Amino acid sequence: MIIIDKSYITLKIKNCKNLIENATSDDQIEIYEGYLLFWRKKLTPIVKKIDSKNDEIYDDRDYATEFEIENPLRKAYYKRDGKLIKTKRFKEYLKSNKF
Repeated sequence: MIIIDKSYITLKIKNCKNLIENATSDDQIEIYEGYLLFWRKKLTPIVKKIDSKNDEIYDDRDYATEFEIENPLRKAYYKRDGKLIKTKRFKEYLKSNKF
């Protein structure tokens, strides 16, 4: 498996967006959008579902891993004065999913 640097992938995404804006035909736009989708998929982590007998989640920290997988650029917690505090976005995530 080849690991590609995130900065390289973000550069490719920016280039694809630029190519889409400057494309002269619909065929070019379609091709560049395909490349854009490809690079966006490379940026987000691939998650494999874990099969186990006990799929229950007991703690908000377990939900935090799901949150960080769905939102790779966001963190669920931050530290202040040695305490672990939930971010506003993570609190909204918990409320929206009714955990």
